[in-house]
Parts: sequence; structure tokens; C-alpha cells
Amino acid sequence: MPRLVGLRQAQRLTLRDEPVGSEEAVDLGLVTERVADEAFDAHLADLAASVASGPTAAYAETRRLLHESFDNTLSEQLTSELDRIAGLANTDDFTRGHDAFFEKSPAEFEGR
Repeated sequence: MPRLVGLRQAQRLTLRDEPVGSEEAVDLGLVTERVADEAFDAHLADLAASVASGPTAAYAETRRLLHESFDNTLSEQLTSELDRIAGLANTDDFTRGHDAFFEKSPAEFEGR
């Protein structure tokens, strides 16, 4: 939690044991957005569909890189990023994304 909100806010949140409302959670960076209860299911379905139709291999590598960045030096991180990007350039999704970009059309990714 201190990495997300800073040490003082983490101390306040954990030691005071006070409820955190949705607006404050967004402001603190604990959650990325607020969604009304009645819109939650539709919003979640839309978000899941959007992620699932994207370049999922690239998303997975990006997530790994972000998590690894806490333990890597800058040099290690840059090397890891270079290696991962080079590996992803050999995927079908890269080709689809590249072609769609230059054709100015939406890419249709397949997770390969």
C-alpha cells in the first residue's frame, strides 16, 4: 500500500481503521475508477471484452515488466524491455497491429 499511496496515507488508512469511500479510493490511487452500482456489470463486461480483444500477449508482458520494475535497476529494466519487445515483434498479433496501423484500420488480435 505505501507504494500506491505513500507512507503517511498508508499509515492513516491502516492505523485509523476508517472506511474509505469510492471517491477517496480513486483520489488515492487505490482504484482506477468509480462505476455506479447499476452500471457495474455492463461496464465490467465492456472492459473485459476490450482487454480480451486486444494484444493479450503484449498485455501480459507489459504487466510482467511493470511488476519486475520494482526489483530491477534501470539498466536491467531497459534490457528486459528490449528483450520482451523484440520477442513480441515475432508474434502474429504484432503483424496484425502493424498492418492495421498502416492501413488505418482496426486491428483484430488473436492472442498469438
